[in-house]
Amino acid sequence: MLAGSKIIKSLAARRGYRHRRSEDALTLRGDYARNLQFVYSKEIPTRDGIVVDLLYFGVDIVDEKLVIGLYRENPQIENGVYVNAS
Repeated sequence: MLAGSKIIKSLAARRGYRHRRSEDALTLRGDYARNLQFVYSKEIPTRDGIVVDLLYFGVDIVDEKLVIGLYRENPQIENGVYVNAS
C-alpha cells in the first residue's frame, strides 16, 4: 500500500498539474464527490486568455465509487466553462 500511495500525485505532476492552496476550498468541500476529494490544477495560456484545468479525484464512500473528473474554464469571461466531465 505504501508503494502506491503517491501514484496520483506523481502522475499529476508529470502532466503539469499541481495542488495549490487556492484549491483547498474545493478539496475540503468535496464538490464532485460526497465525502473525500483532492484537486489539482494547471493553467494554460491561450490567445483567448488563461484556461484553467481542474483535475479532481474523489471517493464517494456511500456509493463505493472512485470519481475522476476534469473541469476546464476561462475565468476571465462569464460562464467560461469549456468542459465539465467525470
